[in-house]
Amino acid sequence: DAGNTIITMEQSISVGNWTGIGYIIETADKSAQTFMISGKMNGGVCSSSVSVAAIIGIAIDEIWLVETVGLLITTLSAMTSLAFLPVVTVVLCVIAIEFMVFDIIETIANNYDYYMNGNEEAGTQVKINAAINVIIFGVTKIGGAVISQAKNAKNCAKYGENVIAELKNSGFTTAEVNAQISKLSKLGCSQTTIETLLKNPKCMFLGDDVLSFLGKQGGNQRLLAELVLNNGDDFTKALMKTGVLDEFCDLAWKYDDEAVRILIEKGDDAVKAVSKLDEDQAFKLFSRNASEWVVFPDDPNNFNPAGLTQSGPYSTNNGKIIKWLDSDKKAVYEWDEDLTYGSHYHVIGADGNTRLPNSNGETHFVPGEIFEWEK
Repeated sequence: DAGNTIITMEQSISVGNWTGIGYIIETADKSAQTFMISGKMNGGVCSSSVSVAAIIGIAIDEIWLVETVGLLITTLSAMTSLAFLPVVTVVLCVIAIEFMVFDIIETIANNYDYYMNGNEEAGTQVKINAAINVIIFGVTKIGGAVISQAKNAKNCAKYGENVIAELKNSGFTTAEVNAQISKLSKLGCSQTTIETLLKNPKCMFLGDDVLSFLGKQGGNQRLLAELVLNNGDDFTKALMKTGVLDEFCDLAWKYDDEAVRILIEKGDDAVKAVSKLDEDQAFKLFSRNASEWVVFPDDPNNFNPAGLTQSGPYSTNNGKIIKWLDSDKKAVYEWDEDLTYGSHYHVIGADGNTRLPNSNGETHFVPGEIFEWEK
């Protein structure tokens, strides 16, 4: 071609059964070189622009590939049913992964064809693919940033700029904060509940199971959100397992932290029993240590007073008997199945034999009844 420079050897060489010369064709602008050998065979091509294009195109494909595989894994791990949106997401992820893998293979093949065979069309295709990838990558990233900032502005207006800023100062990105707010809303949390949660950076670490639980609690959402944030994992686990949630919420509205302590330390039976007390009786109980009072449950197997060992059940003519013994093997509590009059508990005095009475002078304690030890 006109303007090209040809660099050739001074003499021929032999390699195996081949004898000939090699020469280089360099374009006028020195942007590409074609390595030729006699016999109309090609020795390869060198073009910095094609090499750079191939690297850029493959790098962008790999970035997308990693992000898409991550999204696919996240979606699959979170799927609990064949809902429309997760299924569509999985299908699109699989299609996108196939496309990106094909694009990487095509780029490598075209780059090889260009270098080894001097196929200019293959080199041009490498550049075109890279340009398309750069444009799409730029548009999606810039578009994503614009959308993220728009959501951030909306959230700042709705929940307070200082609240959102505090979360960012705690190390969370704008995208992470926006995603958490969207999740809270989708899971049914009200605006006041979301406002309460956002004031504490711990809200960013709450699992979907906890957030979904809060979203189903109606008028108790904000209260329970505060309690979850202010009390540890032990409380959250007890809260999500309790079978007396309404009674607990009633106590929490009245007594706040004391209700939390009762649920963690004493369980559902205590929550039910305390909810039946008037305020004076409740505050009197709260002033005492957990070891100084007990609530007798419906199921004796759920009765686990601290420091005592269960013994039994023992069979009698009138039903089974279970005892709870101290370290000296003295009975402190006793449960009688009592087939004649119905099951009940006894509290045993320091001598290990005397049955202590309740406030009515009765020595039978029915399930749900509270017993307070004298100071």
